[in-house]
Amino acid sequence: MKKLAKKVAVFMAMLLVVSAFAVPQYSEAATAAPKLNVTKKTITGVGTTYKLTVKNQKAGCKYAWKSSNTKIATVKGSNGSGTVTAVAKGTATITCTITYSSGTKRILTCPVTVKVPATAVKISNANIVNNVQTIEMGTTYDFNRKITPSTTSDKTYWSVEPAEYGTIDKNGVFTPAKTGTFNIVARAADSKSVAATSTVKDSIIVNVIEKTSGVSSVALKGADELVITFSTAISPSTVVNTDNNQLTSAVVIAAGKDSKGNQAADFGTLTGTLSDDQKVLSIKASNTFNGVYAVNVSSEVLTKEGKAIDPYVKSISLVDNIPPAYLGSTIDDSGVKTTINFSEAIDVSKMTVAYTQSASNSASTNAVETAHLTTATNYVLSSDKKSLTIDLSSIVLINTSKAYTVMLQGVKDIAGNYSAQNFISVNVYYDTTPKPQAKVRNITRTAYETITVEFDRSIQPYGYGILTVNNMPIYSATIDPDNNKLVHFTLPTEVSALSGNQTVSVRDWRAYNVSSSDTTANTPVSRVINFSPDTIAPVISSSKLTNANGVYTLTLEYSEPVTIATTKGTLVAKIITSTDDIYPSNNINYVATVDKKTVSLVLDSKQMTMSGRYEITIPAEFVRDAYYNKSAKVTVNVASSANSDTILPAPTSIAQSTTDASIITITFDQKLDLATAKNIANYTVAGAAVSKVEVEKNTNSLAIVNITLVSGSVKYNSNYPVTINGVKGYNNSYNAITNYTQTIALKENVAPTIASARLTAAKDGVVLTFSEPVMGDARFNVYLNGTLYRDSTSTSVAYNIYDNTITIYFNSIVSTSSGLTLVPAAENNLKDANGNAAQISPTVYVY
Repeated sequence: MKKLAKKVAVFMAMLLVVSAFAVPQYSEAATAAPKLNVTKKTITGVGTTYKLTVKNQKAGCKYAWKSSNTKIATVKGSNGSGTVTAVAKGTATITCTITYSSGTKRILTCPVTVKVPATAVKISNANIVNNVQTIEMGTTYDFNRKITPSTTSDKTYWSVEPAEYGTIDKNGVFTPAKTGTFNIVARAADSKSVAATSTVKDSIIVNVIEKTSGVSSVALKGADELVITFSTAISPSTVVNTDNNQLTSAVVIAAGKDSKGNQAADFGTLTGTLSDDQKVLSIKASNTFNGVYAVNVSSEVLTKEGKAIDPYVKSISLVDNIPPAYLGSTIDDSGVKTTINFSEAIDVSKMTVAYTQSASNSASTNAVETAHLTTATNYVLSSDKKSLTIDLSSIVLINTSKAYTVMLQGVKDIAGNYSAQNFISVNVYYDTTPKPQAKVRNITRTAYETITVEFDRSIQPYGYGILTVNNMPIYSATIDPDNNKLVHFTLPTEVSALSGNQTVSVRDWRAYNVSSSDTTANTPVSRVINFSPDTIAPVISSSKLTNANGVYTLTLEYSEPVTIATTKGTLVAKIITSTDDIYPSNNINYVATVDKKTVSLVLDSKQMTMSGRYEITIPAEFVRDAYYNKSAKVTVNVASSANSDTILPAPTSIAQSTTDASIITITFDQKLDLATAKNIANYTVAGAAVSKVEVEKNTNSLAIVNITLVSGSVKYNSNYPVTINGVKGYNNSYNAITNYTQTIALKENVAPTIASARLTAAKDGVVLTFSEPVMGDARFNVYLNGTLYRDSTSTSVAYNIYDNTITIYFNSIVSTSSGLTLVPAAENNLKDANGNAAQISPTVYVY
């Protein structure tokens, strides 16, 4: 124990000696630690500064200042102080590194937040009328705002004042709560609590009203289709008669006159269809719209809820000048029929197929495919004229899928508008890969002697199967020509005479491209059908007489599809003239056509010479329906004007000049009104541009008009439609010709140009390379450094049509092409094969 005490005493004595000689160093325990004057700092405003200072500084220390993001804040240090400057909104960390004389380092940090206050805020998309924005109940409005500066850190706080009128979210979307007038305010601030007293604000007056309903727009969808859009869903029966699709008396369209007194075209018969959402009324005309029309939609049109709409009365110019657009192609489930869809009814009477090719993902096209695809008559126009269908079944490709690109030319709408480029690229498809067997959708009796089976896929020719009625098989059938998913079976007499409920079944049908292992059609599908016959006779729901340039057509609209007893015959009419003369019995010959419910009778114009009211008797049994119910005798009353327009006869010829591919010459047999004959707007060449019109000759028996096309606008040798519209006869001898179109062959009018001019290898001439082969006289004067070196008579010329070159020989040698130029002489006359003069610069530089 004594020894241990002695050792401790010795150790303590040694510690006292060491501590007496130790060199003192800095330590936090010994003195106060350095620190910044703030632990964090918010600076408001770009350019604003703040000084950070190190407290408890020690002599002999060095200080280094740094910002973690100089795009937000910068810092410049001077010893123990650093000046922070705000640059943009955001947060940066300012660092001060202290280095002691011993080399020891200490780091101090301070987070700095820069705020950029807004100086202005503006509600930017308000729809202000008479200082008020009007909003309907049941709708919302998304207000936007512009805040200045755009780099501000402030937010926008919206409010409705008083708040009882609605709510507005943080994005400015306002939802009304009740009608009335109030303010919507946008305030800029850095917090919601501050926003309440912010002076940076903007406000607008808002008036919330009860929701109104009416017509939103009236516009053409094509020359024969007018679309009326409503602001809300409407009751279908208030705009369209459901039995015949004709417009009710609440929707009236009447032809008017423009400011020059020109009468609008007769649109014929109007029928209407309402969209699924009941907001869009599409009105189809049997003729076309062209001119000014009065559109009257009365308050008899009701909303879906039964509320009357606001009346709409307006005169509108309805002129179709928009060409048809390609809307894509669809293939039916036979895999061989492609339907090419357009935006409106089209006219393909002058259509040709320029070329076809396989799409990039398909195999190459063989000769049979090409021949079929480039034959214009293979493209069948639909009944509504909005699509073309091509059947590729004759190509016979097995279990394959292909796509083709086809270039159609000469497609126009029924108003005569061609595609701007004269060519429309469309897609055609072929797909015979295996598909499931068709399923039966419905079995119905559609006529006295017809039962129709509807399938969910197209049926092959002769693949209609076997129909059985009360165990009696029926084989006689046809596939509907307009819808190959429908098979019409013809019933024998004893089956047609059945009545009451009968069991009908079908089996063994065949759809397209079905695998041989699919036997689902072997199982009969049955339905119970009521064979009791329809005994209601068809009746006339509307009648109208039209006169189109002397062609009188009586249109009868029936209550159901009908067939006519005879296509030619004589009707008896009582005529009451405008001066009250009465002719009690007048024979009028007719030629009739039928389209489902519509019977069109073209009347003999020689028997329609009197203006007035015609009471035309339609005899009994004039038509019958599918159940052999015959119509009764009826009289229709129509008005007739025996006047017909005399328009300018068509030109006797339209042809391209043989000497200038940019000129088309039009010849008439009548003297023309010069003002309309010289009007560039009255001539259109699809795919090209008209730059000038000149009347070369204008006599009582001959008028010659030359129209000049912009050079280079006819890019291909092909057929181009030329349309004349608005040219009148001299001194009002003829009314304006309307949409007359003739397709003519045009040669391209792209002028050849010099692609390069280079010295020959032998340096004895210049080789001119043109964009295409040229012919004629190549006469050039040759200059060297601005001085005439050879005139055109001292050179010789060699032509090479195989590489589009002409060589101008000097008959001497030059050392270099530098300073060598060619200037075309007056006799220079170079043209391409189509007669287009070469475009040559006044000075051709040789390289």
